[in-house]
Amino acid sequence: MHTQHNQEISRWTLWKSIPSRGPMLIKRPITLIELLIAMVLTSLVLSALFYFYRDIDWLNHEMEKSQKKSFELSYIQTRLDDVIPNILSPRIAPDDFYFFVSHDAQGLLKPGQPSLVFTYNFGANLNPVFAQHVLARLYIDPSNRLCLAMLPPVKEWPKFTSVPIKQEVLLENVESIAFEFYVPPAKESSAAGNKAPKGAYGNGKKQAQKLQLRDTWYTDWRQESYQLPALLRISVHIKDQKEPILFVYPLPQSDFVVIYEK
Repeated sequence: MHTQHNQEISRWTLWKSIPSRGPMLIKRPITLIELLIAMVLTSLVLSALFYFYRDIDWLNHEMEKSQKKSFELSYIQTRLDDVIPNILSPRIAPDDFYFFVSHDAQGLLKPGQPSLVFTYNFGANLNPVFAQHVLARLYIDPSNRLCLAMLPPVKEWPKFTSVPIKQEVLLENVESIAFEFYVPPAKESSAAGNKAPKGAYGNGKKQAQKLQLRDTWYTDWRQESYQLPALLRISVHIKDQKEPILFVYPLPQSDFVVIYEK
């Protein structure tokens, strides 16, 4: 009897030592409506994330395009700044002087587009062939690229079996180009400090042609003029851009002088 009582006490003690887990919960299965709601919410979250990342990708793409365009325009501006102001006049280089508009270069140009041929002072160069006086052509090639081609002076061509040429691409996707040349009005010598512009008339081996119109922008310029205009304006039309890019340069070696009234 005593032993049976002890066994019952032991069972009770063992039962009490087991921690209580509380009431048992029965899991309820997910209904179809709840599943559909969860799927809709997930779709909304994913759509919002996709839209957000798409906007970020579009913004990055537009920034890259803007940076590329800015770099291209900065590059062409820098190159033209290096070249155009150094165009030589017949007074400085009578034997090497070239400055005229050409419309035909045996397939070199984009059809219907002009080019500008000129001589400029390249300056020092590790390659002596392209040092100092260099003959250049600014043009659009058949691939719609604005290019600058450089050759040695014409008088040095006989020493080459094949005349060397350097071509530099300044800008791509160019639709058209136009050149304009400004000749200022004639002024009395007193208006220019007794140094009235003469337009390079009577400058040695060749005589410059007297221009009939003054205070005018010419759209063509021939080698027979044998002189430089006072200003050069270059209009570059880029694909998918409404307004052209304008570059206007005074030509420091021109014998024409632009005098502004007070």
